[in-house]
Amino acid sequence: MYVLYLKKFHRNNLQDSLTVSDTVTLQCNGLSADGKRVDFSLVVVLFPAANKGILYFLNPLLSFNNQTAIESAPDTISQQIGKHIPFVLGSETSAYFNLSQEKFSRLIDFLGGLNFYLDPGSQKSSPKFQRYVGKTLLSGEETIDLLKKPQQAIDYVERMNQQKSIFLNLLEKMASLDKKLAPNWLDTIYKLGDTNLSQEEFLAFFRILTAKKVFFHTYEAAGELKEQGGLTFLAFKAEASRIGYASFQKNFLEKPNPNEPEARIEILNGTEINGLAKRAKVLLNYKNFLVLSTDNAWSDTIQESVVINRSGNTEYAYRIAKSLKIKKVAHIIRKQAGLDVTVVLGENIGIRP
Repeated sequence: MYVLYLKKFHRNNLQDSLTVSDTVTLQCNGLSADGKRVDFSLVVVLFPAANKGILYFLNPLLSFNNQTAIESAPDTISQQIGKHIPFVLGSETSAYFNLSQEKFSRLIDFLGGLNFYLDPGSQKSSPKFQRYVGKTLLSGEETIDLLKKPQQAIDYVERMNQQKSIFLNLLEKMASLDKKLAPNWLDTIYKLGDTNLSQEEFLAFFRILTAKKVFFHTYEAAGELKEQGGLTFLAFKAEASRIGYASFQKNFLEKPNPNEPEARIEILNGTEINGLAKRAKVLLNYKNFLVLSTDNAWSDTIQESVVINRSGNTEYAYRIAKSLKIKKVAHIIRKQAGLDVTVVLGENIGIRP
């Protein structure tokens, strides 16, 4: 079962509050089909007045008591998060939306599948699904398969990257379909779940996500990898999480300094046209973006250009795509790369050396 808790604070009516300067948070916990394991946990923090949001992730290996990871405590996951996360975010939980794993899969299929992009670093097949570099469309079943991989403790960073990529793509898919699906599509989604939100409150929240462009960034709870009694877990660092999140939120909501270059970018030339990456670098430097490197891509026959979000900051990705007139934006999070964006230039790029 996937359990989503909507934290609404400093308000009496959610629908009214979403039209003013306020903060709404949505806590999401995904449980395995048998209900014995937590597959993912995150809190969506939405700032309607700023058209921005933060996806605050909790690694399934995180432990609040230095004994049991939340991954293996599905019965108490909501209580644990309700107890510890308000200290980090400064608010209480008051509403929820429950969605079983089966219905989560149905949701993805109802949306027409999940648009995804794989590069050589993220193209990893499973026993059930063969995956290839490039654009792909994930079914609900394959989305769940990808969401749960990898599960080894040593791969906890990659697991977070995978989950962040999936949820950013899911939010983008829902926003892109708002004007294309029948008017009652949100009603259908609402009826898939079990919730204490009224239908009006549920619709009001998702209309904020889909009515206009909301830029997201990702962050995660601080933890220290430990081994104890044969178990491996991430010991939750409450104070570090609170301080880190407060600073992150402040920086994310502030307007950029026009005197400082933005983003950390690499440009990869996926064509046989010499000098193409350097030309793109000149254009981005002119618009105050910081290009750290240029190189050749994994192939020189890439047809479609793509801007890949690496750090989780969707605003950077979309602004850079607009600057280069690239239509395709993908989310393949890899924070350890030290980049915000990878630009892959294909044959359809409109610039020439």
